[in-house]
Amino acid sequence: MTIGPALEEGFYYDCFMGERTLHEDDKGLISKTMNNFIKEKQNFERVVVSREEALGRFMNKPKMNTAIAHVWLICLLQKV
Repeated sequence: MTIGPALEEGFYYDCFMGERTLHEDDKGLISKTMNNFIKEKQNFERVVVSREEALGRFMNKPKMNTAIAHVWLICLLQKV
């Protein structure tokens, strides 16, 4: 799970990669990997769950729980 807005050119997402950062040279490998995913025709399913269920599903993944908290806060702020 990552957080990021849609842009005119596509999408922007922040993701945690430890100490590693992406460089211009990484674009080819990323593109090749994404094209392989597309060829596999993987199914993606949207699942709507409560905040509590989402936190429970990722109980042992602190970074996911932080992302869930951020998304929840964004949703609350948009309702104001």
